[in-house]
Amino acid sequence: MYTWINGNPETPKDIVELPESIAAQLASNRLGLRLIETSKKSIPRLHFLQGTIDKALSGAYNLLSVTCLLAGMQTHFSIINKDLHTSLYSVLKSELAKLSLESPLKLPSLYAMLLTCLLNLNLGYSDSFIDAWLLSGSLILHLMLSLDFPVLQQATAPLLYTEDDRHRILTWNAACLQHLKEAVGYGFNELDKEVVAELELFILLYRGIVEEHVSANQLQSNLTKWHITNAKLLNLDDSLELKFALSTFSLLANRWELSQLQKEDINNVRENAVYGQHIESILEHSHHVVRLSRDMIRQKKIIHTFDFLMGAYAHITLVEFSDHLEDIDETFRLMEEVQNLRKDTYVVEPVSIWAMNMMRKRVFDAARPEVDTQTQMLPGLDVWWPPFEALSTRMEYTSTEVSEQDQ
Repeated sequence: MYTWINGNPETPKDIVELPESIAAQLASNRLGLRLIETSKKSIPRLHFLQGTIDKALSGAYNLLSVTCLLAGMQTHFSIINKDLHTSLYSVLKSELAKLSLESPLKLPSLYAMLLTCLLNLNLGYSDSFIDAWLLSGSLILHLMLSLDFPVLQQATAPLLYTEDDRHRILTWNAACLQHLKEAVGYGFNELDKEVVAELELFILLYRGIVEEHVSANQLQSNLTKWHITNAKLLNLDDSLELKFALSTFSLLANRWELSQLQKEDINNVRENAVYGQHIESILEHSHHVVRLSRDMIRQKKIIHTFDFLMGAYAHITLVEFSDHLEDIDETFRLMEEVQNLRKDTYVVEPVSIWAMNMMRKRVFDAARPEVDTQTQMLPGLDVWWPPFEALSTRMEYTSTEVSEQDQ
């Protein structure tokens, strides 16, 4: 990771270069050594750190020794120096930020992250706290990368762990405990539940449409179960994001199921009835997606890339199935409203503009049935096409039209 970002093939040195003024203060009367020795008394449960801390006493300052200096100042009140503490804390934050770009980390750096999670190294309470919950999660990820035990060829052979391996496992235990404690306290965010719920929703969709591990009929059943489960945990009606995700799921699932029905051998009467039901649902959820896009724009919400894409997908779906619309003019007005709102808030999105212009033509054709005109349709239409494929293959088709028709 470090090489990929910085272009430097050398492993970063686990040394912190302190400003000369700070180094001089720490050297005076062996202040630095006394602070580090004091810090060891504050972490008896982390006995596995002691040997590494002792090594730090005999060498140059690294991130672990800086962390120990701050911990020592918190317990050795007689020698607290506010300016020195502020300077060291700034060094700690800066060096921790650099660690996010390095992997795998050495043990002293992992220990420094652990101590920073566990101990209050700041003076008092302020907004400049290092987020212990976030940092403990980052530490767990780094430990996952560093816990790389060799796989022995013989399954019956005993596992051989080094001392460092055992210390990493103990660090893992302490980090997981701290992360859990923080999550129970202030670390947990209510919106995390929404993210997990939406993730579960799209996993269901992926397994059905991409992996095809779930039948088309089972998709809707899975959606119903998801809705029942999450309705108890979340207020679905108050979340634009989840409502958008639900409509997206239903739109894609119905289009997919309709495409699967084409492969089955069913009689014409039943086929027309089933097709009609799916097309009705496709149109319903396409309208929902467009309306929710409009609501997001009105609330000045930043629309995520995928949601932006699905808005365009819903637009051209409405054009494709426009022969089944009960009120073409109402659909056109909805599309037009979205585009008018976007003019002042978002960059021009050519696919939905093209779809609006196509729907405008449908309205014109419906108002003048005596004029025999052929409506220009999407090239190569099929019942099912994934959003990315659908939009990418039609961008060249829309680029020139938008500039000409939307003047």
